[in-house]
Amino acid sequence: MDRRLSTAAAVITTAFAALAVYLFAFRTGVGRDLDGALLSAVLFPLGERGTGPLTMLVHTADSGPFILASLLVLWFAARRRGPLMALRAGAILAGANLTTQLLQPLLAQPRPHEAVIAAQAWPSGHATAAASLFVCVLMLTRRRSVRVAAGAWAFGVVACVMVLGWHFPSDALGGLLIVASWTGLALAPWPALERRRASGSTAASSVRPSQA
Repeated sequence: MDRRLSTAAAVITTAFAALAVYLFAFRTGVGRDLDGALLSAVLFPLGERGTGPLTMLVHTADSGPFILASLLVLWFAARRRGPLMALRAGAILAGANLTTQLLQPLLAQPRPHEAVIAAQAWPSGHATAAASLFVCVLMLTRRRSVRVAAGAWAFGVVACVMVLGWHFPSDALGGLLIVASWTGLALAPWPALERRRASGSTAASSVRPSQA
């Protein structure tokens, strides 16, 4: 019960944190000014010149590459870690990214800035995609090299959407918090799933040949 309560508290906390970020950045003058100042501080100083590699990096988190990477993650999870882990990974990938896609038009609002940013920018879809894939990599492998590479890629995508002027910092932070909420939900000790896993382990052990 303690684990369930702590998980619920973590999910609620991150969800309210995402809401707080949105309200602060969109509904308060201080938040809007701070968001704009932070964006101006990290904007790529050379304009369009030299942004090609950064743009290419961000496009690796577009919907097409993201779907392909998600299918690979789910295949690996099912093959190496079992259907329960594949279900958890699928919940993070689908839940977080669908939530972001639903929120963007609902919360669309123009925000004047020198960088022309779409009204449907909160939360950042690229940040959500990159962070959700990175979390799944952490769940599925303990190989340090793979984790470091995935982390560097995800960090690069999140940083570049701001450096290129595609998103405000609050957009990126909102995407990260949505991923955190769905991660908490997916990794929660759901009773039905835990019972099924336990029964599966018992059945597997019962068919093993007994040793004298």
